[in-house]
Amino acid sequence: MALKLVRRRGSKIWYVSGTIRGNRYFESTRTGSREHAEAYCVRREREILDAEFFGATIFAEAVLVYLEKGGDGSYLAPLIDRFGPLKLVEITPAMVSEFARERYGHLRPATVKRQLYTPLNAILRAAHRAQLGPLIRFEPPRVKREPVAWADDRWLERFFAAAHFRAAAIVLFMTLTGARVSEACRLAPDDVDLARGEAILRKTKSGRARRVPLAPVLVETLHRALAECARPIAGETRVFGYSTRYSVNQAIERVCRRAGLPYYSSHKAGRHAFAARLLAQGQSLKLVQDAGGWASIRMVSEVYGHLEQQAIDDAVRQAARSLPALPGALRDKG
Repeated sequence: MALKLVRRRGSKIWYVSGTIRGNRYFESTRTGSREHAEAYCVRREREILDAEFFGATIFAEAVLVYLEKGGDGSYLAPLIDRFGPLKLVEITPAMVSEFARERYGHLRPATVKRQLYTPLNAILRAAHRAQLGPLIRFEPPRVKREPVAWADDRWLERFFAAAHFRAAAIVLFMTLTGARVSEACRLAPDDVDLARGEAILRKTKSGRARRVPLAPVLVETLHRALAECARPIAGETRVFGYSTRYSVNQAIERVCRRAGLPYYSSHKAGRHAFAARLLAQGQSLKLVQDAGGWASIRMVSEVYGHLEQQAIDDAVRQAARSLPALPGALRDKG
């Protein structure tokens, strides 16, 4: 028997009443609106069924599934400490919001989103795909999009002139392939096919491997990097010999100080510069999405859409230059 709406005699408040899987339910919806009460009834019935079906899975088990599928282990420790022993269906929006205030209240919304909501929702998606839990998503704080900054080709030219080969090689790889710094750090010799001019990024943010074409200058650079930079880290050989994004960014910062350059992080010198360069060449947001492996064109549009519009505006102004100026006589007439 499904839940249905009922009213007590003399009361304007709606109640849900019914039996699901042998359990009797009678609860107040706390509203006199029929429309709101119906929405509550549907949601509550789904919650009950989800709890019956998925009730045994705890958050710590979902984390293991997420990591097994190639998920990023960054920022997980506080989440495991807080939610580890809880069943997935026991984690509520109010609980997450309280944890956000207690643990991350001193941080900017963008940081809270990155360190709490993004990994939390990724873990819950992984559990749902493995049929271990319902599809749950917690709404992150709104983040105001700031104009994106990136390293232009002039900056990159000066950086390469001042950098040692290993730092220059990984930055060149990121800026010409759109690889994230973590993906570049994990690149292994077996992932590189110099003869075909391509590489495979196996552990990506989306969890799906991505093939990237290699420009001739990258083929030459990787040939040298494989000979001079590759070394084992944590039991795996890494082409560029960097263990984490922190070591890459520290190397970039040292070069910038030495060369008197403004500091651009690996993301701004790599992935941002990659997208900005393609858009400056007149490519579409869709092409940028496909080339860089972004999950959705909406994400690309939010971050880089203003660059595409700038390229369109410049093209319109350039096209107008082929027309002659109006004769003075025509300009004088109303």
